[in-house]
Amino acid sequence: MTADAPAPVRLGPSDAGEVLTLQRAAYVTEARAHDDLSLPPLTEELPAVREELGRASVTAWGVRDDRGRLGDAVTTVALFTGEHSAGNLRLYRRAGYVETHRAGAGTYELVHLTKARTSGST
Repeated sequence: MTADAPAPVRLGPSDAGEVLTLQRAAYVTEARAHDDLSLPPLTEELPAVREELGRASVTAWGVRDDRGRLGDAVTTVALFTGEHSAGNLRLYRRAGYVETHRAGAGTYELVHLTKARTSGST
């Protein structure tokens, strides 16, 4: 990173409001694709997000302008998206993510994917 580039910061309970706002905005497309406004990221409440960000087992990083990098301790990146999110699935597969399993979520399935982090990758 250059000297003027922002550094990643570890998020904590005090960041829960911003995380929840971003989370809800990000999942609107998913909700529309799956015709399901009850997706957990859309129904999760502030105290739950605050609690999750306070757990030692949860590491959340944020960078204000997306030029940051993951910490060296991160060896695997895991995510999931709905089975009807063709654009997301295409993007993740092109980026090297591999489907590990599917889990039911009402009338559709969540597709879980992982990617091993290689040296220098985000």
